[in-house]
Amino acid sequence: MVDRLQTQKNIDKLSADGINSRRAHNQNVVCMPAQATIITGQHVGSHGVWMNGVSMPEERHTVAHHLKTHGYNTALLGKAHFEPWLGSPDDFFENRMALEESTGPHRGFDHMELANHFFEGHSHCDRFMEAYPETKARFYPMVTNKGQNTIGKTGTGAIQVWPMDVPRELYHTQWVADRTKAWLSEQKADSPLVLLDEFPRPAPSLGCPRVRIAQDQLAGSSPAGTVQRKT
Repeated sequence: MVDRLQTQKNIDKLSADGINSRRAHNQNVVCMPAQATIITGQHVGSHGVWMNGVSMPEERHTVAHHLKTHGYNTALLGKAHFEPWLGSPDDFFENRMALEESTGPHRGFDHMELANHFFEGHSHCDRFMEAYPETKARFYPMVTNKGQNTIGKTGTGAIQVWPMDVPRELYHTQWVADRTKAWLSEQKADSPLVLLDEFPRPAPSLGCPRVRIAQDQLAGSSPAGTVQRKT
């Protein structure tokens, strides 16, 4: 069964031209354990991050550390979530990096600029959006008085489905793309590099600008709050 909510021509091209792992399996269904596996190559039982809110020790060796020792410039742009977003900045470096105007190094990455799929008050993208308070207020509110991830904004009532009137240039996923292009433009052509890009979309599942939803509908994709299924 295939659910196709929107066009993804660039991703399809990467899949067609690159390596497509057809039997890849995620090590965990929630974010922090999966993120820890990505940067260590270890199973959840080895790195110990078994749920969101459990942070891997900062001194733990990562793939980024290994690549750094072999001469690679390393960067992570976008969603890191190796440390709990709602934790105190006093306890977790990710939660105070932007406040300290720092971009690393951290966990083996020379350069980090962070963006999450909601605004918690301390990511680099969050600080960037402080100049646009009215637009910032239109993004999906992950934490409300009902708890986390409890609301939606369509006729179906589906949780996290949140179309919003946000110009593309201020959308958090576009911010990651812009910061990626800026970082790549600073790299020397003969210097090896590894870049981990983690875009906030598609979490929440349809928290995207209305203009993009309209484009997807014109391209034959499903409108927000509905699903096309092919079996």
